[in-house]
Amino acid sequence: MVTLIINRDMLESLVRGAEGSGIEVCSVLIGFVRGDRYIVREYVDVRNIEVSPVLFRADPRDMARAIFKLTGGDYDIVGVFHSHPAPPVPSVRDVEGMRFWPRVVWLIYSTTTHSLGAYMFGDNGSICRVGLVVC
Repeated sequence: MVTLIINRDMLESLVRGAEGSGIEVCSVLIGFVRGDRYIVREYVDVRNIEVSPVLFRADPRDMARAIFKLTGGDYDIVGVFHSHPAPPVPSVRDVEGMRFWPRVVWLIYSTTTHSLGAYMFGDNGSICRVGLVVC
């Protein structure tokens, strides 16, 4: 089973940003993959150009900034964190995005239930639950 591993302080910072925002937030999770372990080392906040409490569309300039951060390093994009004003499961738009990045974990935080869900687009074309380890 794929597992996303993230530092507690980092996750708490992401959650605080989502709780205080009023709109859906998004961050790119950067780190490395070792087998089935996706290890987060840092994140880059990405503006939601929809400025909406119910959907997000990442600012292309912020995405470019996140990708530029990877240049010459050993890290890669391992995940996308974003918030939902609903249970932490992928929306139809999330699934569309997951098809573009099939080997990236989507970590979703619910601002209504205050819970997390982690998912990935599976090899068989289905959405798979991913384990989450906070350390």
